[in-house]
Amino acid sequence: MLQSVNQTNSKIKKMIESTKSEFLIVGAEKDFLRFYHANFFEGIDNDQVKMRLLTSVSDKVLYIFDDIDRSKVKMMSSEIRDNLCFLIKDNDEIIFFIKNANQTTEQTTAVWTDSEALIYSMKLLFESIWLKSKNIHL
Repeated sequence: MLQSVNQTNSKIKKMIESTKSEFLIVGAEKDFLRFYHANFFEGIDNDQVKMRLLTSVSDKVLYIFDDIDRSKVKMMSSEIRDNLCFLIKDNDEIIFFIKNANQTTEQTTAVWTDSEALIYSMKLLFESIWLKSKNIHL
């Protein structure tokens, strides 16, 4: 269990630094704003790592993807709830955020695991959402 913003951000940075082939992120607008301000995208947006982002951000904050190849970002259906957020690294690590509507950013709670079953399940979910999502245009 990761129970603070600092602990969670530290684990995410370690995951990004050790990524060899693929990094996947699913999140809502608040999540991607937090990731943007923590400079997470800089560490994984390179030619060696296949990065894909699924989001539900509004048009007013699309600027957070300005420096990222838009083919790596898709907009999820509005039917998907905003409390879904997870990050998968190389099919061997995942951070899954546990959210309550009344939680503040400082009260961040997340679960890190290297469970093959959970990672496989969440990767299937990611791929399913990715196929049904729309590209973000300039």
